[in-house]
Amino acid sequence: RPPPPPSPLRPQSMSMGPPPAAALPRSRRPPPPPDRRRAPPSYTSVPTSLVPFHPSEHGAKRRDQRHIEVSSLQRARKHGRRTPLPGCHRYVHGSLVYLEEEDGRELSSWRNHPPLRPVELSAAEERAHVADAARIREEPCLWN
Repeated sequence: RPPPPPSPLRPQSMSMGPPPAAALPRSRRPPPPPDRRRAPPSYTSVPTSLVPFHPSEHGAKRRDQRHIEVSSLQRARKHGRRTPLPGCHRYVHGSLVYLEEEDGRELSSWRNHPPLRPVELSAAEERAHVADAARIREEPCLWN
């Protein structure tokens, strides 16, 4: 069946809808749809121990220095907030920050705020602490 004739009250160019995006100048084109192929897989239904993890030498060294377990990184990847960065992805879960390359290889990890536990000091340790603090105030270069 043929389309109805154009209305004499409205020019035909107005009844056809918006122009295709390619006809608009670049500055007015809508953004492209998100690339669904790059969306991370959802690991919510698999056990944390089965979340893929691809270690690197640098990452293993940092994990060892910072006492971070692989299972913590898998947990961050499974439950953490993912932020794409240039060339990598950042996962934040609690105080843990985990960086991985776009191909999934580990880059590095650290804790933003390491947990500190209060420690009881003996009288001798308290005196030594006060003396050390006074020396550091006098000579800040001793801080290291």
